[in-house]
Amino acid sequence: MTTLQQAEVIDAAEFAERRRHVEAATRAAGLDALIAFTATNLLGPSAFLSGYEPHFGPRDVNVVLLVPGGRATFVNYAYWDELPAMPWLDEQIVKPNLPEMARIVAERLPGGETCVGVAGYALFPALFAALISELRPGARLVDAPSLLLDLAVHKSKAEIAILRETARMTDAGVDAFHALASEGADERDVAIAVESAMIRAGADRAAFPPLVFSGPRVETGIGFPQRRRLADREQLNIVVGAAYRGYKMDIGRVTAIGRPSAEHRRVMETAALMLDAMLAAVRAGAPVAALSDAAMRVTTEQDMSEWSYRFGVAGYVGHGIGCWLDEPPRLRTGEPGMLAEGTVLVLEARLGRVVHGGATLTDPVLVTADGCERLSSSEYRTW
Repeated sequence: MTTLQQAEVIDAAEFAERRRHVEAATRAAGLDALIAFTATNLLGPSAFLSGYEPHFGPRDVNVVLLVPGGRATFVNYAYWDELPAMPWLDEQIVKPNLPEMARIVAERLPGGETCVGVAGYALFPALFAALISELRPGARLVDAPSLLLDLAVHKSKAEIAILRETARMTDAGVDAFHALASEGADERDVAIAVESAMIRAGADRAAFPPLVFSGPRVETGIGFPQRRRLADREQLNIVVGAAYRGYKMDIGRVTAIGRPSAEHRRVMETAALMLDAMLAAVRAGAPVAALSDAAMRVTTEQDMSEWSYRFGVAGYVGHGIGCWLDEPPRLRTGEPGMLAEGTVLVLEARLGRVVHGGATLTDPVLVTADGCERLSSSEYRTW
């Protein structure tokens, strides 16, 4: 395990600069305040603004309230966590009572007719909204889905260092996956080994429950471990990610148990060729849509268009990553914009066909001026 230098940790000065940028963006959006809401099923906002995230259960929520030109308040339910000082924020309040948390937020909103953005609006509790309406009847809550995400796309040197470490920790889980990929192994044992390996490598926890799926579920491209033992000549796929200091990772690998069939080898090799093509297409200034175009050309050339992933948007081949598991840009057919240096992407090559098998390969990269840097050292041809 390596140790991060202090300069490679998000320090108070960088968090304070984030606060200034977010307040400026809040004003520019015509908002009087921003509520950044985070829950265990909606991670990202709190990590970006404070370095902390809840991770226990349905009541374990967090709010960071920013009032441009005013106070910044951190309100947390989890009384059991030892929180570090956050000098870039004005208040840190722990209140294990949801109505009281909502009241604290409402009382700190500006009075009068105001427009309040909510990051995390889709899952913002009705209880919070009702108390805000009662105590601040002039406050209008609006969805602010992209305000934080747009600021999070470009990564600082410290963020890149953390994401490199997070990829290294995830690679430890991938190594454990390969070590157990054998006939008779139980999917649940694979998942336990993968998660344990990431923790031993330094991860705070898994970014999401390890996806482990074998046999007929590989064609679907997603699945959680079951009471199922691996059989000879079938496929095994994982998608796994470590969480570290509020940042997440996403790496997917597929292999065969024993000697793969010709059809399984073909679909796995085509997915690898898709990944090859996307890696070659990544560079600062390249069109975002060029990555999907490169991957789709491979499926056409390999006569495998009918294997294209059928559960998502057509031509979808990945996303950004950082404090959120899914950040801009969305890598898909027709997506506008250009790739920016300093962005971290997860490239996804996903194929599947009912009864015939599939392959899901995901690989994180840092966009550079003249190409990209793979953050994973794990080989993606393993059959």
